[in-house]
Formats: sequence, C-alpha cells, structure tokens
Amino acid sequence: MASQIDFIIAVGLFFTFIAVLVLYLLNYITNYTGVSSISELSTVAYNLYTSLFADKGIPRNWTDSGEAPLKIGIAADMYRIPVVVVENSSTNRGLVTLNLSLTFDPTCDNRAWNNSVRVINSTNHSMPIQLYNQTVCRQQYLRTADIVFNSSFNAGESKNFSIYFSHDKNITGSNNSMAFPSLTNFTFTIYPEETFKIISVERLNALRRLNYSEILNTISKEYYFNVEIGQ
Repeated sequence: MASQIDFIIAVGLFFTFIAVLVLYLLNYITNYTGVSSISELSTVAYNLYTSLFADKGIPRNWTDSGEAPLKIGIAADMYRIPVVVVENSSTNRGLVTLNLSLTFDPTCDNRAWNNSVRVINSTNHSMPIQLYNQTVCRQQYLRTADIVFNSSFNAGESKNFSIYFSHDKNITGSNNSMAFPSLTNFTFTIYPEETFKIISVERLNALRRLNYSEILNTISKEYYFNVEIGQ
C-alpha cells in the first residue's frame, strides 16, 4: 500500500515537473519569437532609413526623369564656403555693400542652383543678397557669380560669413535689389569648400508624386508600410 502511495506521489511530481517544463518552454519560445521578430523588424527599419535618408537613389537624378527610380533616396549634398572679410582702411565704414566673386562649380556638375545660394553671418542670420554676372552650366545651375550683400564694419574689423548652396531647385530665391558696389580696402579670404548631407525638398516633393506600388517596389516586397508626407 505504501509503495502505491509513493508511486502516485512520484507520478504526480513527475507530471507537475513536466507541466512546469512545458510552460517554461512555451514562454521561452514566445519570448524568443518576439525578440526575433523585433530584431528582424529593426533591421528592416534600419535598412529603410538608410535607403531613404543616407542615399540619393538610383539613378542619382531620378527627380528629373519623371519616372519611378530603381532605388529611392531623398538625401542631397549641401555645400558651404567659409569666407573672412577684413576692413583694411582703419576707417569706421558703417553699413556697406560688398561684392564677393565665387566659382561655385568649376567642372559643371550641376550642383549650385542659383536660388539656393545663401549668405549666413557669424550669428547664423541669413543676409539679403543679389547675384550679379552669373555664368551657368545648364538652366539655372551656376558656374560663377558675384554675390552682393550688406554688412556694417568698424575700422580694421574682421567678419566671418558662410556661403551655402545646393542642387535643390525647390527653394525660393532671394528677392532683393542692391546696387553693384565699387568699394576698396576690403580683403576677402575664401576657404576650402565643405560638404554635408541634407534632406532634399526637391526629392521629398518628387516622392509625393509616386504611388504606393512604385515606392514598395523600390524598397521591399515582403513588408507593407504606410507613407505619409505633409506639406
């Protein structure tokens, strides 16, 4: 009799152990599946982000073709040229109009749309400008131009400016009227050009013209997603 009781207790403990083990395995599998799915989705999201925001797409000029690209990219290059202007006459000039002659694109790679040109001062404010003597590579892509802008100078003062420009055509140009200056005793020191990535307004607008299927075909055939682009 005692042996039967011991057997029943042993069987009960055995099935209890098996039940706990099964529950543990099910919980582990569920968690593993969840972690695996999250990891997979994270990889997809990273690849999607990299595709859109770190690349210009294929072909690189897909916004000009009017057709769906092989690969979508909305990144673009922004260019900056640092310039230092020094007053050399030891005279307080007050507000003066300056003229800076620049070569934007010597090899005509169509990277300097004229409306994109901006002059930013040392306090990060955009200066009113007017472009003179523009030579272009194609359409409104600049090769060279004179940039006319105003600034106040004390005797011997040095000021830093940054000239920004890009390929982006969806930018409103500066609408100012300034007389071409004939000032002397100013020194312009032009430093090497810098390049960094931006999100292109032109490419965002081109993305809005594509339908869902065209976007899906360029990114993934296995995952579906929502695309929402505001004004």
